[in-house]
Formats: sequence, structure tokens, C-alpha cells
Amino acid sequence: MKDYPSILRISEEFIGKECISFMKLDGSNLRVEFSSKTGFYKWGTRNRLFDASDPEYGRAIPIFHKKYAQDLEKLISRFFPKCKSAIFYMEFFGPESFAGQHNFNKDFDLVIFDINIYKKGFLDPKTFIKICENIHTPEIIYQGKLTEEFVKDIREKKYPVEEGVVCKGMLDPKNIHSQWRCKIKTWEYLAKIKKTFGAEYQKYWE
Repeated sequence: MKDYPSILRISEEFIGKECISFMKLDGSNLRVEFSSKTGFYKWGTRNRLFDASDPEYGRAIPIFHKKYAQDLEKLISRFFPKCKSAIFYMEFFGPESFAGQHNFNKDFDLVIFDINIYKKGFLDPKTFIKICENIHTPEIIYQGKLTEEFVKDIREKKYPVEEGVVCKGMLDPKNIHSQWRCKIKTWEYLAKIKKTFGAEYQKYWE
């Protein structure tokens, strides 16, 4: 099952490019693979597979089936009728989740943030928004050219974000494989991870 690619930190090469910026949710990256023959059948974190018996992430499976399974099957049938396989990526988090750490005694939620279609690749951000209009996805914070002013405003928390944003765009609108992504986090979040993790904070930054 395809891993989710690492998201780069902001760099000069992204400044001036058109993008859509999504709220970055503070949780753990989970994935599920869909097969046209067997439905949603394979589950994983960013680093390992798991099933319903997993004491930590197994609870995500019934949440997913209740909240998404039926609608996502309809989405595949409508927009990708010949699709044999797809992977859905989602953020798993609870009220006390922070930097990928969780209080597993709390309730959790899942939010779909990306889709990879077999032999097509990851959906471009505009297509993702369009076909997922009735699916719970991360809030859109900004659309337009990525500017240094926007980066500064995110850092200083002038937008309604906690951790920050993930920006997505296309180098070539006609090439689905030309998608770029970068993350921008707030100075407030940086202070929190420095206080919590000390010298190890870089693992949780950008």
C-alpha cells in the first residue's frame, strides 16, 4: 500500500505559485486501501499495517465505515467507474492529540485529506475539492498565490489555525504527477513543541 509522501517545508521555489492551503490537523496519518472486488480491506499508519484488533488505531476502522465508507464507494463509482484500486489518506485525532501523540481514552475523529487512484496518482487539489464536496475534508484556509506575506500571517496566527496549513498546487495543470506540497506551521506551535520535546523538537517541526 502506497505510503503518503513526505510534505516539504516552505521554500523559495514555492513562493509565487498558485495553491490551495488546507488546515493542518494535528494527529496521525492513517490510510486505507479500497478494491473494487473486496471494498476497504487494508489499513495502515504511515509506517505499519494494522487491523481492527490493534489496541491503538483499530478504533479508526468502525469510525471510517460509519462516516465515510458508503459515500466514498459512491464517489469512486461516479467519478472513477473503471477504478480497480484506490488509497484514501486521513488524519486521526482526538481532543488531546498533539504532535502525533494521543490520549487513547478519548473519542477520535477522522478527516480525509488526500486520495490516490490506481494508475492515475494523487488527485490534484482542485479535483479533490470538487468531488469531495460532501465529504469531511480539511477546511480551506486560502486560495491564490503563495506569498511571503501569507507565510508570515500563518506563522503569526493571523488565520484561524492551530498547527498551521498544508499548501498544494500543480507545476503543470495537465500533469497529475506534478503536484507539489509544503507545510507552514505557526510560531506558537513551535514554542509548544520546544517546551514539550526540548532538543528533540525538530522531529515535530517542518
